[in-house]
Amino acid sequence: MQQQYQASVAKTAAVAPDPYRDLAPFVPSAQNPWDEAKAAHLMRRAAFGPRPEDLPAMVVAGMSASVDKLLNTSGAGLVESGYVRLSNGEQYPVQSRYGSRAQWVDAMLTSVEPAVEKMTLFWSDHFSVGTKMAVHERLLVRYTNVLRQYGFGRFRDLLLEVTKDPAMLWWLDNNVNGQPENGAPKINENYGRELLELFTMGVDGGYTQQDVREAAKCLSGWSTAAVDAFVYKPTWHVIGDKFVLGRRIYSNGQREVLDLLDTILGHPATARFIVTKIWKYFVSEDPYPQLINLLAHMWRQSGYDIRSLMSTIFKSNYFYSERAVQRSVKNPVEFVIQALRATNAPWRSYRLLDTRLVQMGYRLLEYKDPSGYEDGVAWIDEMALVARANFANDMTRVNGMALFDPNREINLDNLNSAKAVVDHYIRILGLDHVPPPVRNIAYLFMDLVDTGPEPFTFTASKVQEKVRGLVHLLLSLPEASIH
Repeated sequence: MQQQYQASVAKTAAVAPDPYRDLAPFVPSAQNPWDEAKAAHLMRRAAFGPRPEDLPAMVVAGMSASVDKLLNTSGAGLVESGYVRLSNGEQYPVQSRYGSRAQWVDAMLTSVEPAVEKMTLFWSDHFSVGTKMAVHERLLVRYTNVLRQYGFGRFRDLLLEVTKDPAMLWWLDNNVNGQPENGAPKINENYGRELLELFTMGVDGGYTQQDVREAAKCLSGWSTAAVDAFVYKPTWHVIGDKFVLGRRIYSNGQREVLDLLDTILGHPATARFIVTKIWKYFVSEDPYPQLINLLAHMWRQSGYDIRSLMSTIFKSNYFYSERAVQRSVKNPVEFVIQALRATNAPWRSYRLLDTRLVQMGYRLLEYKDPSGYEDGVAWIDEMALVARANFANDMTRVNGMALFDPNREINLDNLNSAKAVVDHYIRILGLDHVPPPVRNIAYLFMDLVDTGPEPFTFTASKVQEKVRGLVHLLLSLPEASIH
C-alpha cells in the first residue's frame, strides 16, 4: 500500500506551484463540476464522512455554502459528570477512561456538528495529554470540551485555555512549576519546552534552551487546586524580567504568560508550523513551501482565526484537485467512523469498538507522550490492515457488533442488480479510485458460491450473505484506508 500511495504522490509532484491559484476558491465548471464526489471528499476530510443521504443537498447548496455550514458551529460540549446515555442505549460513567472515550466516539457518529468533532480530534492529538493516575481520568472530557469550544476560534485563546487546563497542567507538570524548594521557586521546564517545541514553533523553530528556561519562569505559579481547578500561586512565581525569543517580558506576575504567548505568536515560525501540520492532516502530506508561507501570512493577518484558516483550505482549488483527493491515509478513528456513517450502522458495544481502535494503534485520550501520533503512512502496516479487516468483520457479520442492515441501501436507492449493489457500496465507501480489476473481482464475488457460479438474486438469504460479505471485502482493501 505504501508503494501505491507514493506512486500517487509522484504522479502529481510535477505540477507547477502557484500558491495564489491553489488557495483561490474553487469555481465549478462544466468540465470540473461541484458534485457528490467532491461533497463526499469535503465531508471525509472536514468531518468523518457523509451519510449517503447528505450529499444531494450539499450538491444543490454548492461548495461555499456547504463549507460555511460545516464551519458554522456552536462547539457545544459533552457531559462532564455523572452518567451518560449513548445513542445505542448504553450507559457509562463519564469520569472514567472508557466513559469519556465512549461518549466522544458516539458524538463523532451522531453529532449535528461533525466538523467540531474532527477538529477536536486534531487538537487532541496536537495538544496531546494522557493520564498519570486514575484520578486524572475525570479531567479528560472537560479537556476535550475546551478543545471543542475554542477549536475554531482564535489560536491565542485556544493556546491560553490549554495552558491553564488542569489536564495539561498535571500532564506536563506545570502544576509543580515554581513549587518552593529551600525557600525559592523550583523551575520545571516540561511545559515550557513542549509549548515551544511541539505546540507552537516546532523542533527547528528557532528557539534556544535559554528561551525554554525563560518561558518556564513566566509559567511558574500556574498550578491546580484540588486536582481539577486552575489556580495562580503568586508565591511560586519567579520574580523579575524574562527574555524570550529576543524580547523582554517585564515582570508582571500572572500576566507574563499572556506576554509570553504573544511573543511566541509574533514569531513567524509559529504560523508556519501550525499551518503545515493542519495542511498535512486535512489535505495532503506534501505541501510546498510557497503555499505554506502564503497561508501562514494570511492566517497571521486574520489574527490567527482558525475558522478563517479552515475555510480558506476547504474552499481552495488545491483541496479539490488530484493533489489532495485520495492523497491522505485515514487514521483508525477516521477509518472506523467513516465506515459506520457511510453504511448507517450503529454500533452495539462501545467497549468493543474502543478495543478495535486500540488494536489499530489509536488510544483516544491516552497518549504515551506529548508528541501525539505520527500520521500518514505510519498508520499502515500488515498488523494494522489485519486489525482493520477484523473491524470490518465485526461490523458486517450476522449478529455482529454493528446494526448493519444490508437491505437499507438496496431499498433506499432501488438497486436492482449485483453490479448496481457493488457500484453503490464502492461509491458510498469512497472507493471510486479502486482499479477496474478490483471492481471486477467484486462483481464476480456477488455471483459466486462455494460450488461455483450462481447469479446473485435478491432473496433474503442472498442479500444477508452477499452484501455483508461485499462490504467486508471492500473495507479490507488497502484502498479503503486512503481518502
